[in-house]
Amino acid sequence: KSYMIGLAISQFLWSTHYEMFKCLVDTLKKRGSRIRSYLEIGPGHGLFLNKAIGSMNPDAKSTVVDISSTSMEITQSIMNYFRPGFSNIKYYNIDMLKLALDEKYDFITMGEVLEHVNVPETLLGKLHDLLNDDGRAFVSTCVDCPAIDHVYHFKHVEEIREMLRRCGFTIEEERVLPVENLPMEEIVARKITINYCSILRKQ
Repeated sequence: KSYMIGLAISQFLWSTHYEMFKCLVDTLKKRGSRIRSYLEIGPGHGLFLNKAIGSMNPDAKSTVVDISSTSMEITQSIMNYFRPGFSNIKYYNIDMLKLALDEKYDFITMGEVLEHVNVPETLLGKLHDLLNDDGRAFVSTCVDCPAIDHVYHFKHVEEIREMLRRCGFTIEEERVLPVENLPMEEIVARKITINYCSILRKQ
């Protein structure tokens, strides 16, 4: 719970997290009127979900999936507080790879999930299958970011791009955000963490 609260605060106090959050918010504003179905994988603190629902059609249906019961509880409490009585959401407290969904979505958000799974391509493949042909997805992850709960380690930004392309995506927009204000050559040489996000569509 403390980790999720800290992560939510970081969306505003950590400049790279704020820029990724802003990328998502700006895209949702541009596409909101076209979003009738929304899927979020790993909502964590619920901040992204709350913003998404505020940007979409009032009758849009949302689906939320998280393996963590704590994250799901926080997300639901955030939604109950900011959007009391809003019922157009289905919550699934389960591993996304074990969940069978029989619909496709106009927009999918998956923030900082890829580094927490052993085989990111499997999860990206499922995301691709669930995305409408004209839909968009927001995906974020990190490079050179060792942490106890990071089980997959991206070593450079191009590795992320190549994986996204192999999984059938075109990168429409991206943010490459080192956590220190240094020349990119030094960032790479010193293996300083880079936060990354992109807006994706199907190839």
